[in-house]
Amino acid sequence: MKNIPNLITSVRLFAAIAIIIFSVTQSMGTPTWFLPLFIAAAFSDMLDGYIARRFNWCTDFGATLDSVSDMTLYAAVFTCFLAYRPEAMTACAPIFLTGVIIQVSHWAYSVWKHKQFPAYHSTLSRVVAYAMFFACLYFWTTKSPIVLAAMLIFWIVCSLEGMIITFVLNSPRSNISSIRLAMTLSKQSYHGT
Repeated sequence: MKNIPNLITSVRLFAAIAIIIFSVTQSMGTPTWFLPLFIAAAFSDMLDGYIARRFNWCTDFGATLDSVSDMTLYAAVFTCFLAYRPEAMTACAPIFLTGVIIQVSHWAYSVWKHKQFPAYHSTLSRVVAYAMFFACLYFWTTKSPIVLAAMLIFWIVCSLEGMIITFVLNSPRSNISSIRLAMTLSKQSYHGT
């Protein structure tokens, strides 16, 4: 039973991989497959964490799998947008490249400092995930570069928050709800309480 959240998370991972494959190969023609796959992936993102927290089935493995699945989904969405909405992606290229640099820097910093992939799942990242879900749907239907730019800026803000949490933490942890909590935990570990 404790693996139910991980199985739900796997739906997101497989949907994201399918989006990437279909986008890169464009083998499925018109991307009518995007919305069902994206909605299934987004729904799994909402459901897995809720179930894990509700039944106290949170694990470090589950937190890491969730973070990897989230990042794979973001990569899939942007790959699909690049394949099917290239004009908007081109217009937002500087913001996108900034986001990639910050995200990869955060991963590298976390692996260097804590020897693990960051899996914080902060309150901000949850709010941004919901906002990005609706922004993706809106962008897909309107092709508005402004909506895409806003999504990319949300992503950058979350990556910066994660980098700050990694910087503040003295030891590796997962499921950190905020920078404030990371500071509190670091003070406690520093003072030995």
